Amino acid sequence: MSKLISELSIEELEQELKARKELAKQEPKLRRHRESLLRELEKVEQQLALIAPGLVEESSAVSLAAPSGRPAGKRGRPRKNADGPKKRGRGPKRTPTGRLPKGVLPNAILDALADRELKVSEIVAYIQENVIPTIERKNVSVALNKLKATGKIENPSRGVYKAV
Repeated sequence: MSKLISELSIEELEQELKARKELAKQEPKLRRHRESLLRELEKVEQQLALIAPGLVEESSAVSLAAPSGRPAGKRGRPRKNADGPKKRGRGPKRTPTGRLPKGVLPNAILDALADRELKVSEIVAYIQENVIPTIERKNVSVALNKLKATGKIENPSRGVYKAV
């Protein structure tokens, strides 16, 4: 179909709908046929593995048979694990809200850069020693970029920053 749906007439849309319904009727038959072919392929690969163990890749039939990571023939949503879903946390929180008070990091950076030029690693070391011992380099880099965008600091060379 080369036209957009909005460009089709009612008759053309009805013909397309009828053709798609016919294809949808064939889906269960095609799926069953696919499963039987995959089972047959698995048997052939097992026989080849007996003849020449290094010849067949072990994952070839498995990757075709279960693209979703489940055994062939299983449909629907997979069961939950007995121990539940994995928890993705960020570790212990530093404050009740999990964030630093607003403005602490930018102010610490500006204090570190008072009348001098420093590298990012030197800024991180200053902040870890004097203000926030658990701060990470990536957080400092984000704050440096924000301060640079607002015009409060500049970097005369790569990786070196100074206050304006």
